[in-house]
Amino acid sequence: MPLVKWFWAIYLVSRDKRGCSALSLKNMLQISYPSAWLFLQKLRTAMAEKEQDYILAGLVVLDDAFFGGASKEAKRGRGTNISKVLVAISLNKDNSSRFAKMEVVNDLKSKTISPIVEEMILKGSLIRSDSFKSLSYLSGYEHDLIVAGHSKQKARTVFKWANVLISNAKALILGTYHGLPDKHLGKYLKEYCYRFNRRYCEHIIFGKLVNACVLAKPITYAELTL
Repeated sequence: MPLVKWFWAIYLVSRDKRGCSALSLKNMLQISYPSAWLFLQKLRTAMAEKEQDYILAGLVVLDDAFFGGASKEAKRGRGTNISKVLVAISLNKDNSSRFAKMEVVNDLKSKTISPIVEEMILKGSLIRSDSFKSLSYLSGYEHDLIVAGHSKQKARTVFKWANVLISNAKALILGTYHGLPDKHLGKYLKEYCYRFNRRYCEHIIFGKLVNACVLAKPITYAELTL
C-alpha cells in the first residue's frame, strides 16, 4: 500500500471527531475494505499503546459501565454477559474534566480490578466512587464514597463527567461503528479516550498520531483476527 495513503488515513482519522469507520475510509481512499479495516486497527493499536504511557492522578472519579445491553438497565446488570468497563476520569478543583481512561474487564470483583486501577490511577490519589464494594475499598488510595441513594443530586454532580464519557462512547460505537465485537471493544474505547484527552490540542493531533504510529509495535492482520 502506498505510504501516501497511510498519511492520508492518519490525517482523516485525526480530523474526524466522530471516529472513522472502515467503510468510510475505504470510500475516501479508494482501497479495499480489508485494507481500510487493517489501517484503522493499526491506528487504534498505536493510540492504545500511547494511552498506556499516562496515568491519572489527583481527584479521580471511578465508575463502571456496561456496553452491549440496554442503557437504562446497565447499572443494574452487573451479573449479565455484556461487556463490563471500568471508567476513570480525573477532575480539576472546579469539577471540570481533565483526562480519562476506560478499560474492559472480565468482572468487577476486587481481585480483578485492583491491578487494573493501579495501572490507571496513581497511588495516593483521591478516588470518588459509588457504593459498589470492589470500587470503594481499594488499598493505597484516599476514598470519597458517594452513596447515590442518599443524595441523588450529589451523585449526579460527582458522576457528571463519567456519565458524559460513557454516553458519548456508546453513541460513537453505535452511531459510527454500528456496534462491534467484544474482542475489539477495548481498542475503540481507547481511541475515544485518545481523542478526549487531546481535545484541546486538535491542531497538532495529526503530528501526535504520526508519532504514535512510528513508536507502536508492528502488528499483522493475522494477529488482529485471531
